[in-house]
Amino acid sequence: MTERVTSVWDSPRELGSVQSITAVGGTPISVLAGFSLTSAIMAATATGSVWRDIAVALFAIAEGAFILALSLIVEAISYAASPDIRLTYRPEARVSEDALQEERGLQREDEWLLDIYNRRIGWSTTAGVVGSLGGLAAALLSAHITWGVAVGVVVVLLVASVVVLNQVGKAGWLFPRPHQVPTTRRHPPPLDDLGRAAMFSDATLQPPGQPPASLPPPTGAPSP
Repeated sequence: MTERVTSVWDSPRELGSVQSITAVGGTPISVLAGFSLTSAIMAATATGSVWRDIAVALFAIAEGAFILALSLIVEAISYAASPDIRLTYRPEARVSEDALQEERGLQREDEWLLDIYNRRIGWSTTAGVVGSLGGLAAALLSAHITWGVAVGVVVVLLVASVVVLNQVGKAGWLFPRPHQVPTTRRHPPPLDDLGRAAMFSDATLQPPGQPPASLPPPTGAPSP
């Protein structure tokens, strides 16, 4: 039976979640928030049917949702310190087990908080996108309906539906999830001697045709 290895740090399944928060919290949400605000003002000052009022309401909802998402992102980033950063600011954790345990505890707390913030950012961003797209559809319908307007409304509503389905985890056909990965990709092939030497020892690789200077014994190999 393979011995279970205890992870030193609590790590998320999606290791790029912090980078995605930073990327989304930069230009994209700011641009969408600006678009929603401008559209809401233009729709509010224009004359039109009931669709104009719906557009104003949806753009206002989108604006509020995007501002909420930006606030959540600012808070989330403050809890996104990597283990390397923690050890840089707390170097004694490299030599003191008590200090390391304290940092591990703080890191676990921050990972829990970061996961909560990630979910709330996802929902607020989804609400903002759906509000913007819904407002756009209503603004189109407030004008004279032509075949071009009809196509635009259908496309906008389809995209909004996909965004919602993705947020609830029902759009795997477009946004694959880990459980959809083929079985053949879930089990990496065994490491060869060069790979094991590179990962688990300080051995220096020799020229082609010669083995490394030192290799760790294969896993499960009998002791000499």
